[in-house]
Amino acid sequence: MLCRFLKPLPILSPVSYDLSYTGLKFPFASPMQETHAPNPMDDILKDFLIESTENLDHMDRDLVSLEADPTSQELLASIFRTIHTIKGSCGFLGFKHLERVTHAGEDLLLLLRDGQLKLTQEVAGGLLEMVDSVRKMLEEIRATGADGAYEYSGLMDRLRRLQGGEVTAGECGQERREGPEKESPVS
Repeated sequence: MLCRFLKPLPILSPVSYDLSYTGLKFPFASPMQETHAPNPMDDILKDFLIESTENLDHMDRDLVSLEADPTSQELLASIFRTIHTIKGSCGFLGFKHLERVTHAGEDLLLLLRDGQLKLTQEVAGGLLEMVDSVRKMLEEIRATGADGAYEYSGLMDRLRRLQGGEVTAGECGQERREGPEKESPVS
């Protein structure tokens, strides 16, 4: 009759039963050694970091090639896909600062890809700064598991200006207030 109340615990080995709800203690039972089940998010995060770093390396080469051929739709599409993929993944993983930066970069790349904006040195510089910032955030994620407290509001303003939009002081202040912590550089 007691057996129907015993619940197997999959994280204990070799086999253990949870009797804590009964209040009973068994002095003859040997302590079980707990084993930790692998966390699938660890593998997802590891894959995200590896793939994002590899994609950024490829994107760097594409940006250099794009400066030589600024109208190449193939290069623009490749660069856009890279940032779009990183943005989507970091949204899923909860990296809000990284998502905001890649979203602003993606918006700029969309205008380039659709021919609404020409690649200039200033636009290329903004994109390269975005890539450097994304690399910094990936390193922060690798080291701490979070994308850091720095909000990159200066870069966000620059990317928005490059898109031809106006950035007001109110928008910048709102972004900082919504952030989890006060803006400080990532070391």
